[in-house]
Amino acid sequence: MPYQAEISRDNPTCFLFVIDQSGSMDEITETGRSKADFVADVLNKTLYTLVTTCSKADGVRSYFDVGVIAYGGKEVASGFGGALAGGIVHPINAIANTRFASRSGKRRWTTAPAASSN
Repeated sequence: MPYQAEISRDNPTCFLFVIDQSGSMDEITETGRSKADFVADVLNKTLYTLVTTCSKADGVRSYFDVGVIAYGGKEVASGFGGALAGGIVHPINAIANTRFASRSGKRRWTTAPAASSN
């Protein structure tokens, strides 16, 4: 029998993303972008979708907690930058209220930092 549960503010669910930041993520793809930049863009679009899903007239409702774990070499850390860097899992409304600038001026929560050598 599959597991089922209601997702609500009283019973939020958690999304946990695990992001590779090893040296191989510096490789450039056919599009001319690094794998790390591609993953950062996909993750940021996913976070944006989660935020908009929780957005109602009265604000962003806490239906989700979201975590990002970044790993590379022998290091594991929060994949968030800026004000969210101190933790791994945050309520979606905290993510929605945090803005980061990127090279393109688009809203970003996570970055594609230089990869660790391994």
